[in-house]
Amino acid sequence: NGSALRLNAVNNDATANVAAEFTASSYNFIGGNVGVGGSPDVKFHINEASGLAKMRMQCGASGADTFDIRQGIDGISNGGLSIYDVGETATRLAIDTSGRVSIGGGNAGIAYSEGDNLVIGDATDTFEGISLLTSTTGKGAIYFGDGTSGADQYQGFVRYLHSSDSLELATGGLSRLTV
Repeated sequence: NGSALRLNAVNNDATANVAAEFTASSYNFIGGNVGVGGSPDVKFHINEASGLAKMRMQCGASGADTFDIRQGIDGISNGGLSIYDVGETATRLAIDTSGRVSIGGGNAGIAYSEGDNLVIGDATDTFEGISLLTSTTGKGAIYFGDGTSGADQYQGFVRYLHSSDSLELATGGLSRLTV
């Protein structure tokens, strides 16, 4: 009818036949941009008129996980961005509209407000953890700064030195205790 682009692909031995139809009402190609559900103003634009937009990644292999990248955080907010594990029905990573990041749960707002910029876990597991892995001569550290240059970037820190298997605690930019 002139309003659709139809593509048909067949592999070399003709055992697979894949057809795709792009109708003007669903997909738009404008100036090198692709729009799904609307007119695009960036290279790839998804517009969901009746809900939150999402993009699914799925593998046909047995036991493979299926993930969605979603606008919004499932069960929490229409704002933000999340990575959702479809098979486990769980949000694995979320960034809310305040820029807070949650790993292993979708709601950074459940944490104490002075420590909710990065939240790991959702208070339902018996153990959560962070691993800093370095070489046998490397250093792993968490730094506390009050500025963006010089010693202001590391006014306090907790640092593990693998070469001496020692742990340092620092204040005022200087190591104060080594265990």
